[in-house]
Amino acid sequence: MRSGKPSVPRTGRRGEQSIRKSLRPSSGCQRQLRRDGRSTHARTSKGLTLSAIYTFSHTIDTGSYEIGFQQTDPFNQAINKGSSDYDVRHNFQLSAFYELPFFKARHDLLGTVAGGWTLGGILDKHTGFPFTALIGACNPSRDRNGDGFCPDMPQAYTGGIIANPSKQQWQNGVFPNPGVSFPNAANPVPAGTFGPGCRCRNIFSGPGYTDVDLSFGKNFRFPSSRFLGEAAGLEIRANFFNAFNILNLESLAPATSPTDITNTSQFGRPLDGLSGRVIEFQLRFSF
Repeated sequence: MRSGKPSVPRTGRRGEQSIRKSLRPSSGCQRQLRRDGRSTHARTSKGLTLSAIYTFSHTIDTGSYEIGFQQTDPFNQAINKGSSDYDVRHNFQLSAFYELPFFKARHDLLGTVAGGWTLGGILDKHTGFPFTALIGACNPSRDRNGDGFCPDMPQAYTGGIIANPSKQQWQNGVFPNPGVSFPNAANPVPAGTFGPGCRCRNIFSGPGYTDVDLSFGKNFRFPSSRFLGEAAGLEIRANFFNAFNILNLESLAPATSPTDITNTSQFGRPLDGLSGRVIEFQLRFSF
């Protein structure tokens, strides 16, 4: 399994689907953005703090990056306009922080050791990144628009993708019959019939993402002294990334076998998964 995590809409997290931080948006491309968000924050008298954020957004452009999906027909901008490669339509995040009440009020050795521990967690859930079905094979006989470059858009999409697929269906392929969904895509283009493909850029959504991270720890404060100062302390913490070991599948990268209609054995299938559970133990002394 390939290590990595989506960081769009999350930032500062470990990587794959991080919307490819090394890539920069292409210049000269048209962009539109619609965004709406809701958030709430609550703290109880029992030491529990909850925060929830929901964001709806839709980004549209004619080309997102200088690397990755490229315009299949630069002279026909209409078929290049679609959802951005980094578009995430729905994003929900729920965070919680709980000060455990056990032995909290005690000031003896038991209270010092067993009291004051905290438990925190973050739930991340968002829809998948969009992808495009392409004729990726650089074969002159399949050059749909006749410009001598690949990949190209298929001539048409007639439907057939599995609606709301499960993870197992994603692994099996979400297009049960690509030849019917994209007629003549794998066949040579008859002479005199070259022309633009369908307006099909990023009309499909890849597998979504769900993750729960947990953290458990405590800060021990040392008495002030001339040697250590007044703010000396020891932090003990255990972090559980993807604590429930949820299977998340990687996005379908453009112009590769999962998005190339001619590669029927891999088309519509994520080739790998993102990282599973990672446990990290942390011990930090400060003074």
